[in-house]
Amino acid sequence: LKKFFPDKKLVFFQCHFRNRLMLKDYINIKQKFKIDYFFCWGRLFINNYYKKFIDSKFIVSGSIKNNFIKINNKSNKKDLIFISQYRLNKDKKKEFFYFYKKLINSALSFCKSNRIKLKILGSKQIYEHARKEIDFYNKIINPIYKKNFLYIHNKGNLFSYKYLSNYKYVLTSTSSLGYEAASKGMRVAFIFRYIYKYEKPWLFNKTGKIWTNKIDNKNVSKVLRNIYRIKKNEILDIKKRYITPLV
Repeated sequence: LKKFFPDKKLVFFQCHFRNRLMLKDYINIKQKFKIDYFFCWGRLFINNYYKKFIDSKFIVSGSIKNNFIKINNKSNKKDLIFISQYRLNKDKKKEFFYFYKKLINSALSFCKSNRIKLKILGSKQIYEHARKEIDFYNKIINPIYKKNFLYIHNKGNLFSYKYLSNYKYVLTSTSSLGYEAASKGMRVAFIFRYIYKYEKPWLFNKTGKIWTNKIDNKNVSKVLRNIYRIKKNEILDIKKRYITPLV
């Protein structure tokens, strides 16, 4: 664009989390993209990737959309919000189907044992697509947990950010919204999918207090138990070490 409009200021904003798989094809391009200002989530993205294929003045802004919505620090809701990453095409693959089936049922096992409601924050805004998403979860969730979860239709705009702002406890795989929630100091459990070699977390080891790459009941329950029990200063320490470089 800069080549066609040299007199115009070109400004880009990072709006989603990007993993190694998404960015690796750009690193060795011969000519860098010229952008006047690039607002990105965290410094790690700049140093490890963007500087290698973009010529720009980089500004660490965090997530702009996430910055619009403040969290309700007085909320005492115990519900667990699961951020759905359902995709109409991706989740037809056997590995994704297996991953979500194991993860959601492991999470529901924990929730049922601890009398916690699991709320699935949907990813689809169009009603027909949301219907398919609901059908997907109804298909993979064990019937014994049918009364332990509730599907929340994503109404678009900033709905997901506003909805999450009233809760404390979040479960995600590798969603952008999950990293954004963690950047605010919310209690987010990460169950990484990179065991299937689709992506790898940036700074995390295979297992930690609030993350794991194992989807069995024991390991998922351990991580979820921790987000409910560990002290606030521990959450803030994890945020500073692992999340702030990203968002």
